[in-house]
Amino acid sequence: MTVTTFKWSIEQWHRLIETGVLAGQNVELLEGEIVKMSPEGIPHSFSNRSIGDYFRNLFQGLAYISERYPITLDDSEPQPDLAVSYFAFKLLVRLQGSREQGAGRIMLPPVLGELIINAR
Repeated sequence: MTVTTFKWSIEQWHRLIETGVLAGQNVELLEGEIVKMSPEGIPHSFSNRSIGDYFRNLFQGLAYISERYPITLDDSEPQPDLAVSYFAFKLLVRLQGSREQGAGRIMLPPVLGELIINAR
């Protein structure tokens, strides 16, 4: 038997969040599907905080480091542990006063290793 799931658009996802029906739920939108996020333990929390602090020092003035904040993409709004976004994106958000879709401006984890090597 084949199961077909309903795919949520970003607009529908944002309207759902605004209703408050997901308040207190640890979920995110991934490829149009609502997915429960794993709980975070003490070692995970410590690692995220330490790496976030390291990246803030490493990329100071060049990029914005965010921890556990949603990134709006075409069909997803993941909440990564860490994201390094270009400094220009930070300025754009400030100027417009709202979060913009940032798929082209976000450096996701596969890029981080190369950035760290090149920044030294």
